[in-house]
Amino acid sequence: MYCLCGAFHVTRKTALKKLHSIKISNRFFSIGTSWSAKTIHNKRKHQASNSDVAIYIHWPYCRKKCNYCNFNKYVVQEINHDAIVSSILREWSTLKRVSPQDENLETSMQTTLLKPSSIFFGGGTPSLMRPHDVERIIREISGNDEFEVTLEANPADIIGTGQDFKNAGVNRLSLGIQSFDDDNLRFFNRDHNAEQSRMSLESCLKVFGKRLSIDLIFGIPKKTTEDWIKDLEIAINYGVEHISAYQLTVERGTALFKEVSKNAVVLPGEETMADMYLSGYELLKKNDFKRYEISNFAKKNNVSLHNLSYWRGYQYLGLGPGAHSRVGIWSSREARINCPEPRKWISQVTRTGHGVSFRKRLNQLDVLGELIATGLRKSDGLAREDWDCATNKKILFCEFVEFLTKSNELSDLTPTFSRQITIGKENMSGFLWTKDKIWLEEASLNVADQKTVELYIMLKLFLNSC
Repeated sequence: MYCLCGAFHVTRKTALKKLHSIKISNRFFSIGTSWSAKTIHNKRKHQASNSDVAIYIHWPYCRKKCNYCNFNKYVVQEINHDAIVSSILREWSTLKRVSPQDENLETSMQTTLLKPSSIFFGGGTPSLMRPHDVERIIREISGNDEFEVTLEANPADIIGTGQDFKNAGVNRLSLGIQSFDDDNLRFFNRDHNAEQSRMSLESCLKVFGKRLSIDLIFGIPKKTTEDWIKDLEIAINYGVEHISAYQLTVERGTALFKEVSKNAVVLPGEETMADMYLSGYELLKKNDFKRYEISNFAKKNNVSLHNLSYWRGYQYLGLGPGAHSRVGIWSSREARINCPEPRKWISQVTRTGHGVSFRKRLNQLDVLGELIATGLRKSDGLAREDWDCATNKKILFCEFVEFLTKSNELSDLTPTFSRQITIGKENMSGFLWTKDKIWLEEASLNVADQKTVELYIMLKLFLNSC
């Protein structure tokens, strides 16, 4: 095992710009099934072939717009459920047969079909869907295969309907609690209150048990670390076994962005944000939650297998308005984005069989840059098997590890190399590796995004040397 120490001062601005352009934006079955996450995990421990793909389905409609949300969502008076569901299934029928090498998505006649490894209904607010539509989509996409099917839900919608969605084939629920405090929920412009947060949590625990995840947000204006800890303690006391803890961020185009720009709202400072995160992490750790990704904590390996597909660099296919995809392996890896506006997306699917409006072939740096950006967010880091899968073993993980080792050993001794990367022990400490993985020490994982830039620069130098 090796530890890399040093600070890189070349092309840092370029690296940041490049990495910030990376979008893993889709959030990362038998009816009435009751098998555990461990059972699913054993059945599909890894995407086993180049045809395996995680399926993300985007339902774009909401009752209200939260002040912080910049996802592709629409508030409308009426939803044409039949049209959008039929279009999702037609898009699946088209894209499951298309490889990234095909110039024309409409006329492809590929015989190798994509094989789903998980389904995730995101949004928007997919708990506004009709359960029988969810059942139809799951049945037509999954066939007879058993795997993880997750539905995102808002508390106000899911009270009393959880069992209907489980009967439809959903075996994991992601509940957008966000807070148990009415002041916070009003600030977010959420469509539920604190009582509904508790009621939905109680009812969904009865239906989904260990396969229930909740979202909570910290870093709320005028709130303290103690307030944040109180929200976490409520969730822990209910017996939740998966918690996603997200820092409130200001995204361009949101109501919150406008308020912050006018100084009408002031977010907590950097030190306070860090204190909130670390205090929450310590509390969750004390209560037997494992941080398996920088924002995600689980007990007893009740992890999100679908999101792990994103973080491990696997293929994923987005269906629905504005959905993103990454399909293909190595030299055939392709990024796709669907038309965002629902009516235009439906019209395009009707004409062509799919709603893809943007396609880009990714180069080696794109593919491995994304893998580093997501892999370093995991507590177990970037694995050799994921690197070798992403590169189709054209560039071996062991070669990159050897490059890191040699760079670390020679950087202080070789003037030419030192001119390329300036070493200083204060900024790039915390990287560890073996022949099987690269990961961050526990403290460095707290600043994974910063560390990603540092390893990205090493990756760029490595690829230039190949």
